[in-house]
Amino acid sequence: MYQDIPDNRIVTHSQAAWDSRTNYVYQYVYESEGLRCSEQGCGRKVSHLNSVDKSKMILEVCCIPFVANTFAMGDWVQEVEEDTYLPIRHCGASVIRMFPKSKKSKDIELIFWLIRENAGLMEISKKKTIAVHCATEQIENLMITLCEKLLEEGKITSWHFGYRPERS
Repeated sequence: MYQDIPDNRIVTHSQAAWDSRTNYVYQYVYESEGLRCSEQGCGRKVSHLNSVDKSKMILEVCCIPFVANTFAMGDWVQEVEEDTYLPIRHCGASVIRMFPKSKKSKDIELIFWLIRENAGLMEISKKKTIAVHCATEQIENLMITLCEKLLEEGKITSWHFGYRPERS
């Protein structure tokens, strides 16, 4: 179905954080901002997100999204039309993405260790984007502090929220 999208524009989750709970994998198509239509895919990307199969195509996201900005791991999404999924229940978690300056294993291992000490759940893409699951606001605050410290030390080039729920 998505044969017009080159492999280097497809994001996969080779080791989803909740992979043991997964029994269904679906493709999430989104429009990338700032990209123009071309024979390489009209600015679309495909992201394979692992999910727990629920009734009526309601799925629980079992990975930490690298590209989707409307949900986090643990949220429920529902197919509203073919290949279009919208969040229907948020679990309250946020997603932080960071981009290591170095692609060297030892530098990334240090970042992994620091994340595991503060948050625990993370995934890394082929392009070395690190996505962190912040289950609580307390973990989110710890990760913001860590990201700012890593940025100041030059260990990451930038960071941003992939998804952040509204909090009261």
